[in-house]
Amino acid sequence: MEKLLDLMSKRKWQKHCLRLNIAQPEDIKMSGSIKAAKIYSNVLNKREKEPELYDAIQELAPEWWGNETQITLNKDLVCKRHRDHGNKEHSYILWLGDFTGGALNFDDGTKVEGKGVWHKINGHIHHWNDPHEGSKYSIVLYRGTRKQKSRSLADAMRAKRAAAKAAQTAPQSEPQAPCTDPLPDTSAEQQANADADSAELTAHDGCQPCGHNPSCTEA
Repeated sequence: MEKLLDLMSKRKWQKHCLRLNIAQPEDIKMSGSIKAAKIYSNVLNKREKEPELYDAIQELAPEWWGNETQITLNKDLVCKRHRDHGNKEHSYILWLGDFTGGALNFDDGTKVEGKGVWHKINGHIHHWNDPHEGSKYSIVLYRGTRKQKSRSLADAMRAKRAAAKAAQTAPQSEPQAPCTDPLPDTSAEQQANADADSAELTAHDGCQPCGHNPSCTEA
């Protein structure tokens, strides 16, 4: 656990993410044209990003789901009441650091706290953090019910720029010349259709509901 705490405390944290559902209202700001949460909540789902930290987490993990495993790293997070509706079944959370307070409360009355041990939790139940004092780190392991979207503000801004560029470079359709062909004489065709409709309605007059006539009610 000491090695894991050392790696967590020394990593480069990004204080911008897209997890608006967990951020306190005062932590939600506009960054350019994108609304972002000014909190330390980062994703680590690719080993090549931070191999030493990834391997240390996997070594101590109480359960590992192969490529399905998703990891969220938090620093000094005090999340508001929310639920993890995109998670599959249970999750695990581990707290590290020199802090007091910060318990995780659930709507069903469960209160989870305690540093240096993995806690198995049900994130589908609404939950939130108590305030804390000191430096608090947490690691959350879970599986998602769908492919995880990036929570990085940088990725969101890149995606927005790419979409804008694609819209600018998309070929414009040429306007079509107005049609100058004479309209066909449809009076004979319309009269034939009307006669056919009249004949069909007459055939259904007084019948038991059968579904062929729009006025019939039998399925």
